[in-house]
Amino acid sequence: MTDSDFENKIRNLSSEIERIKISSGLNYIETVVEVCERLGLEVEDMKKALPKNIKEKIELEASELNLLKYKINRLV
Repeated sequence: MTDSDFENKIRNLSSEIERIKISSGLNYIETVVEVCERLGLEVEDMKKALPKNIKEKIELEASELNLLKYKINRLV
């Protein structure tokens, strides 16, 4: 896959993730995997494509599910 093909597929990535998350009831981690499957992308390639706000939401979910080796400091 060329860079231009990849860029075309991820053009509206953030809005696509939010739309699927709302309609399906999946969490952000599952939603990103679903989007990867639909677009034929590798999950590993998504790191550079995901917007910062989606990455932060995924990190928060992973922390709540105890999937991280470190803890996120929160003021709650």
